[in-house]
Amino acid sequence: MKETQKYLYIINYTEEDKDICLLELKFLFKKNILNKNFILEDEIDPSISPYIRARLEIIYSNENFNEIVNQIKNSKFSAEEYKVEYLKTDNFDLDHKERLEKVKEIGSTILGNFKMNNPKELFFLSFFENKWFFGRGIKNDFSWNEHVNKPCSYSNSLSVKLARSLVNIASEGNKELSIIDPCCGVGTVVVEGKFLGLNIVGSDINKKIVEGANINLEHFGFEKIIKVQDIKTINQNYDAAILDIPYGIFSHTSSEEQSDLIKYIRNFSKKMVLISFENLEEMIQKNNFSIIAQCKVLKGKFCRYIYVCK
Repeated sequence: MKETQKYLYIINYTEEDKDICLLELKFLFKKNILNKNFILEDEIDPSISPYIRARLEIIYSNENFNEIVNQIKNSKFSAEEYKVEYLKTDNFDLDHKERLEKVKEIGSTILGNFKMNNPKELFFLSFFENKWFFGRGIKNDFSWNEHVNKPCSYSNSLSVKLARSLVNIASEGNKELSIIDPCCGVGTVVVEGKFLGLNIVGSDINKKIVEGANINLEHFGFEKIIKVQDIKTINQNYDAAILDIPYGIFSHTSSEEQSDLIKYIRNFSKKMVLISFENLEEMIQKNNFSIIAQCKVLKGKFCRYIYVCK
């Protein structure tokens, strides 16, 4: 029977980003992830997340490095225009000289042409949990960084990095789900969702802000899909809604109006990812949502609360 394909993932986050990273990973991998390095059967593109640094598709593994070399040699493993890199894990590293020696030995065993720049195939060598691993490698291209400099923005906008995590939490990596951001502001969440190929739409009650959001979408090569609409008039059903709830410091929205926004979302969405500058647990529960996961994200002197609700 053919062995199930497995992947070694390398995660990278700062202490400040730890909670939102682990929350995102929980919904992408459908399980609690506690470590920066782990092996799973799930095949996820590292570039969809701000925090997955690389993925190694395991071809050979062994406790003995020389056995890895023999496995490659005996199988007459070949590749065209390839490169081999050492992939560092969180709890083990080699000095630079030994790293180069092992990578060179692996590279010289592969049949084919080595290419340093822009190789057609990238391979990783890594050591994790007392085993050596060799396999095809994919790095995170960090393409979301390109969306930081958008034509229209305002100081309280969600960061692109946070927006990327929020759409992953909402979609759970499923491109078939329908998602809405009903108070989308300048469209940061919608841009990230569209870039990931998600079925996402956005709306806002402010006509001027919607114009700016559509300018942002067009700037990054997407259609102007954001429309002017009051949240209470939305009558189409969605699998998930992302709501960066207006807060008193930055808007004239009262607590009653905030509660109404959550109540309206309950009418058209099965799931809600809520972002707030204050603790809204009681308000969420009052409007018939259950909190299934949550975390806090620091932004300067402010703390954002992230709630995942169903």
